[in-house]
Amino acid sequence: MFAQPATFAEVVPPRWNAVAPRLHFAFDATGDGKTVIKGGWARFNQMRNSGDVSRFNQNAWIQTNWRWRDLNGNLDYDDGEVNLDPNGPDYVSQTGGITRLPSEDEKQPKTDELSVSFEREVVANVALRVSAVYSRVSDRRMLEEPLRPYDVYTIPITVPDPGPDGKSPTGATVTYWEYPVAYRGQAFAVTQPINRYTSTYKSIEIAVTRRLTGNWQTMTSFSATKANTPYRSEFITYTPNSETYASDETWQWFAKVGGSYHFPWDIVTSASFQAVSGEPFQRTVLARGGVTIPSLVVPVEPWGAQHYDNVYLLDIRAQKSFRLKASQKVTIQFDVFNVANANTVTNMVVQSGPTYGNLGEITTGSRPPFLPARIAMFNFGYSF
Repeated sequence: MFAQPATFAEVVPPRWNAVAPRLHFAFDATGDGKTVIKGGWARFNQMRNSGDVSRFNQNAWIQTNWRWRDLNGNLDYDDGEVNLDPNGPDYVSQTGGITRLPSEDEKQPKTDELSVSFEREVVANVALRVSAVYSRVSDRRMLEEPLRPYDVYTIPITVPDPGPDGKSPTGATVTYWEYPVAYRGQAFAVTQPINRYTSTYKSIEIAVTRRLTGNWQTMTSFSATKANTPYRSEFITYTPNSETYASDETWQWFAKVGGSYHFPWDIVTSASFQAVSGEPFQRTVLARGGVTIPSLVVPVEPWGAQHYDNVYLLDIRAQKSFRLKASQKVTIQFDVFNVANANTVTNMVVQSGPTYGNLGEITTGSRPPFLPARIAMFNFGYSF
């Protein structure tokens, strides 16, 4: 391990103090209280959090990779066998640590949201709602390398696409870009946040609700969202490599049906069924052959070219109450979560090779529902 003592200067990123105005309305369209149109505009300003600020903390763990030449053949490291100059020929790469500097030009990201909904009581105790939301997230951030700018990534590294199994070439090629050796070294690995792009999202929801009457109630809804963003996440480094199949223009949907029925003798049953569209993904290839960037994982198809299976989840509940006195009650409740014991795969190895398609995770995902195994639970309650 090689480390040098250091003292770090104070870092103060730009302070954000923008206002967040909002304006909404509700209008009784028919004057009988059965039809309402609602909508409005709202501004949401992204706040700095501990993770945002900690990115400038240089007191952090660092791993640096060097080329080792066993000059005397003793299979052990000896002084002089590695040039430890972080800008020298033996420097390969660095992970961890903080090489990020604040930028005086960094703007506060913000979201503008326009929404409108139409609600109507179509028959007694049954309401229909149709809603639409348009969101625009502006001034989203990437990382700029001021000492190794976008324009110096001029050297193409092109390799054959080995196919999903890594053994069956598709006939296509995979290309990534590296920089000249003059820009190699830790001294150039400095980044600053820049406001680079805007994302938009369009959502629609249809819901039908029946209020509790005649001992039963129900709610059904379906929503879908269309993403339109050139990059799927913030704080990726702005290089030609970050633009390869980086955009997200996928549709994702969510549906839910739920309801309950009140039987005599204080028995209540309920159920909830949820369905979520499968998460999008893309196949990648580990491309090798560079000098300043020896290898890089590169996407070979657009995001959303493939999807995981849709996720379905059913939960049920039964409840019985016993009234002891006017103000006292004992309740027994029985729940079963994930009745079908669904174990939908929502994560797998997507990098080409012998393990392509192997399971990465089961029953987890980036959006609800997060599936547990089938779980049965008893609850006892006493109220007074």
